[in-house]
Amino acid sequence: MRAAGITGGILSYRFKTLGVIDDPHDGKNLTAGAKLETWSIYQNSFKTRLLEGTPLALICTRFADDDLIGRIEKTEKDWCILHTKALVDDTSYWALEGDTGLGISVAALKEIQRVSPMAFLTQYQAMPPSSEGDIFKWWAYAPQRPHITDVTHSYQVWDTASTMHAHKNQSSNVGITGLMQTNNHLYIDDVYKEQKAPADTSRDMAALFEKSQSEWGDKTYVVVENKSSGTALVSFLQAFSSIGSRIIAKDIPGAGSGSGQRGQLDPINRDAAISHIFESGMVELPLEWRPWKDDYIADLSAFPNGEQGPHNDQVLATILLLEHAFPTQFRGAPPDIRVHVRGINY
Repeated sequence: MRAAGITGGILSYRFKTLGVIDDPHDGKNLTAGAKLETWSIYQNSFKTRLLEGTPLALICTRFADDDLIGRIEKTEKDWCILHTKALVDDTSYWALEGDTGLGISVAALKEIQRVSPMAFLTQYQAMPPSSEGDIFKWWAYAPQRPHITDVTHSYQVWDTASTMHAHKNQSSNVGITGLMQTNNHLYIDDVYKEQKAPADTSRDMAALFEKSQSEWGDKTYVVVENKSSGTALVSFLQAFSSIGSRIIAKDIPGAGSGSGQRGQLDPINRDAAISHIFESGMVELPLEWRPWKDDYIADLSAFPNGEQGPHNDQVLATILLLEHAFPTQFRGAPPDIRVHVRGINY
């Protein structure tokens, strides 16, 4: 037997029995150059040490969609791929074994998913996050709408387009209703997308709030991005609508508190910060058809490489929703209104 690190020297040997690669990537160094180096070593060094017909086995953690396994899947045939997820349909692949204590329970897996979605995604589900920035590629669907007993909060999150600049660019006002559930999953319940004047938008916001409150009661909150038009809109609705104190202006990660600015993080960087939440299956769409669903999926799937120009309104509203619904994933303590009481008993 000969063993070496992925960049180690095995060039003096030929193997006819078996070749094994175990975890070729360092999770701390996933630059494009590092991934290319691993691919080059596999092609030009490792494979050349094998005889014709020598079996080859890879045991890998999926760190990116263009890691070694991802490249092999796209370029080589005749591979048998065993993709083993730790958790499928509330069943642990390695359930606890009697008195031995070996295995891992469903409750423990879901706690890992809650605390560290990225570790859960890569280490336990073997699902690679996107390396391209277009994170909205994995869609989780819920077979039915959450029951009221399973809903802890109903968030109506808005990206407003009420300035003259937004009007000239034909940007839309977008409001996304997300239902946070007791299992820490977020269900996208409705999407509003209209090009309207501020007065009409404020009336629609109040109407949608009243509709949601009639169903979910005090679980309903309205969240608006804390930028110029949004800040003014929040003040107006607090004073002159039924929403009252149930609406807040949310600062953007990277901006100073109360700055009213988008801050240091652009939409693509903000995407990267919430990708692990979306890709881990914690955000769910309705399984059945909805009037808004096709357009919503199309907009998110195209970002940031599609021909959207400035029209990323549904993307921005989605990012804001996830930043708000999962505040523990970001730096800084959130206001009390945004704190969820989350248990580990799923």
